Amino acid sequence: DKNVGTILDCLREQGLERNTVVFFTSDNGGINWGNLGTDDYRKLCDEQPINGGLRRGKSSLYEGGIRVPMIVSCPGTIPQGVVSDQPWYFPDAMATFADIAGAEQFLLKQHDGRSVWPVLQGNRERLDPRPLYWNGYLHGPGFRQVVRLGPWKLMRFSALGRSYGLATAKQPKDCPPPAHLELYNLDKDPGERNNVARRNPRIVAELKERMQAFDAELTRNTRPVGKVKNPDYLVQE
Repeated sequence: DKNVGTILDCLREQGLERNTVVFFTSDNGGINWGNLGTDDYRKLCDEQPINGGLRRGKSSLYEGGIRVPMIVSCPGTIPQGVVSDQPWYFPDAMATFADIAGAEQFLLKQHDGRSVWPVLQGNRERLDPRPLYWNGYLHGPGFRQVVRLGPWKLMRFSALGRSYGLATAKQPKDCPPPAHLELYNLDKDPGERNNVARRNPRIVAELKERMQAFDAELTRNTRPVGKVKNPDYLVQE
């Protein structure tokens, strides 16, 4: 906090405060106690106060790991005291910065981000709904994928049991089985306590199709390094 204040004070002293957009955020949620591998995993990870009731924390694709606050400041350009519920994620950062700098022509033709600069300025209340995507080997078995569209968030766990981060620790009791799907309505259930996948097959099918489209795009635009064993990111249950 002290160093952030030092930077802001410097901008004011140099007369740059009204010509500089300051973003303050985090690359992940609060601490995740899962690497302890204890029976208190659910209590520590799912209910830790540091994440305000969100499930899990850092190194997880539940909301406790990927939902973070952000503060943006530019006096005279960005309205003060406004709170927005517009969801956006790090692929949007480059598009937003390029928009602010008038450098959109230098972006790659195929990029995943969208500029939220009109929302930050108050010119638009929200961007049109679009799917947001995350993936990775995180705490627990297998490869994880997430697609969010509007309030709906689908999580997919791969069919293979590769483990990362907990290889030498006791697997937590609530670790989902492989080839597993979870669906949450984040408007009604931000803590992700109620998996409603079975009750919403149409939404699951739609989001799985979006997920497979991301898979296909990643496969087209990625060159593997060396031989890849057990490419479980391509496994479909």
